[in-house]
Formats: sequence, structure tokens, C-alpha cells
Amino acid sequence: MGSGTGERITKRDGRTVIEGTIQDITERKETEIQLRKLSNIIEQAPLSIVITDLQGTIEYVNPRFTEVTGYSREEAVGQNPRVLKSGKIPDEVYREMWETLLQGQIWNGELINKRKNGEIFLENSTISPILDTHGTITHYAALKDDITARKRSETIAAEKLAEEKKISEMKTRFISAASHQFRTPMATAMGSVEILANHLDRLKPGKRKALFDRINTSLNRMTTMLDDVLLLNRIDAKRVEVQPMSFNPRLLINDVIDGIRMGDSDHHRFEFSDQSKVETFISDTQILQHILDNLLTNAARYSPAGSVITVQLRADARKLQLIVTDQGIGIPPDDRDRIFEPFERGSNIGDIKGHGLGLNIVKRMTDRLGGTIAVECPKSGGSSFTLSIPQMAAF
Repeated sequence: MGSGTGERITKRDGRTVIEGTIQDITERKETEIQLRKLSNIIEQAPLSIVITDLQGTIEYVNPRFTEVTGYSREEAVGQNPRVLKSGKIPDEVYREMWETLLQGQIWNGELINKRKNGEIFLENSTISPILDTHGTITHYAALKDDITARKRSETIAAEKLAEEKKISEMKTRFISAASHQFRTPMATAMGSVEILANHLDRLKPGKRKALFDRINTSLNRMTTMLDDVLLLNRIDAKRVEVQPMSFNPRLLINDVIDGIRMGDSDHHRFEFSDQSKVETFISDTQILQHILDNLLTNAARYSPAGSVITVQLRADARKLQLIVTDQGIGIPPDDRDRIFEPFERGSNIGDIKGHGLGLNIVKRMTDRLGGTIAVECPKSGGSSFTLSIPQMAAF
């Protein structure tokens, strides 16, 4: 038991008498211990703790507050918590908060605040009125938890889950479409083989040649499709390495056009307009050739025989831009948003051959070069694809 004493020495009947009082201070000592514990808890709490007066002026902050916000205790005391406002929370939220507090109720919510250095952070805040023994509000106390890292982790996890779901759906669609695309030429080839096997001796030379040509075309179609599927797999696995080199854009484009022209049985007229301002550019020529080859092949496939296909080149020290325009069937508006997806083809293609991987390859290879690809379809008809790629650092 704790005690406090007060002593007095006196003489009484010739004797020395010591008089005193004893006071039990156990309760006071226990109160002091409890207050010390409470103070330590507040000071060492993993949450920011802020106490304000009725006007919202800060009277106390704990060390966690200074750690989170960057404001020292001396800088915070005397300030209003609005010093932390980021401007990203609507004023209605603060009005609703004060209405709740003035009614003597506890308010809880998430706030987007700003540290002293200007960095944005998220807090889960619980603000409570402090009442005296008469039930009158004297102060407000806020417990604030910095949830920035947790929210970031949740966002990353959600994005990763959404991406995995998207990939899974795309793989399912890819397999379904691939099996369908392979089945058609395979059935054609097998049917032709069966006719030749059973009726070879009765077929005229012209019919035999037509069947062999059909087999050859079907096998070439399947081989091309398989090559494109394997290429997409290499791109997805990041096994297509970008190898920058210096080249003359004009010469590269002329070479690609000449190659396409040689294999073009429909005799399209390829016109090249050079508006470049540089003689050399740095990028991956092999990837760029593959992109342009796909765009020109598509333009020829979906355009009338003998029609004009134009290639415009614009290049400066920062970027290279290619515009491939044809006079073909165009792309319906409802199809344009997904035309770069695998196995997606315009709904107006009719019986024009193709497997719907070319533009997807173009898009992914453009991404590898850090560029963009976009399509427009003028009202007059046809399609116009615009490729933009940035100049790479010197190798």
C-alpha cells in the first residue's frame, strides 16, 4: 500500500510526542501508472493519433502521425487537419463528416491526403467526439491508418487477376478459332486426296492438276497459319528480341513494296510517297519489314484487282510514321475495336481467304517497337492504317 505522511514533534506532560497523519495514496499511484501506460500506448501506437479542439485546431499528434505525414509535432500543433487535404476528396464528404461529429457520433471513412512533400497517400480514418463527465463534447480524436501500400497491393492483385482471366479467355477463344481455321483447309486437302486415291485413273489431267493445286494451297495455308501461331507464341514468351540498327527508311520500304509487287497476281498499283526529313533511322528493320509486309498483303487481299495502294512515309529525328491506304472493302465500324485481336476478321469479308492473325501480329510487333497502330476507314471506302514508332537509342 502506498502512503504519504506529515509529522510534528511536541512536548506533552514532559514527554516528547510525535504527531502525524497517514494518507492512503494507492489509488493515486495506480492512476498514475494507468496514465503512464495509456501515454505509452498512444505514443507507440502503429496508427496516427490526432486530437483537436472543437474548432479543429490540432492540440496533439503522436510520433506515427509525424512519420506518415512528414510534419513534425511542432509543425502540426496549432494547424488544422485540412493542411493534409489533397483536393481529391469532394467537399460533401467533409460536410457529412462534420454533421456526424456534431451529432456526437463516430465518423469512419477513407481519405486521400497529401504528405508534407506533396506525395499522395490513403488513410482509413475513424474520428470520435470526446465527451466530459457532463456529456459535453470537448475535443475530437482521430485514429488514422495509412493504407496506401495495402491499396496498391490490392490494385496490383486485382489487375493481375483480371489479366490472367483475360489471357485464359483469349487462350480458350484462340484454341477454338485455331481448330476451326485448321479444320477447313485440312478437310479440303483430305477431300482432294480421297478423290485422287479412288478415282485417279478416271480423272482428266486438268482435274488432277486442280486437285493437286487445291491440296498445295490448303497445305500452304495451314503452314502459314502454323508459322503465325508459333510467331505469336514467341512474342508472348518475349523471345522476339528487338535489335536496333541504323537504316534508310526509303530503301527499306521500296524493298518491301517490290517483294509484294512480285507476288501480286492481281496487279495492284503500289504508290510510294516519301515525305521524310531524315536519311537514317534507328529501329529493328526485321520487325518493321514484317509489319509493313503484313499491312501491304492485307491491303492487296481486300482490294479490287488493279486498284491503287499507297504508302506514305513521314520521318524525323523523333519518330517514323507509315500510312498504308487501300481502296478495298474497308472495315465496318462495329468491327474496328477488335480488328487487332487474334482470329478477328471484318464481318464483310465474304469468302476472301485469311485466318485473322496478320493484324494481331502487326499490333504485337508494333508494341515491341514501342509504337502505335491505328485504323481509319474513310466514307469513300477502303482502309487507312497509320503506324508510328519512336526512334530508338543508338546501338
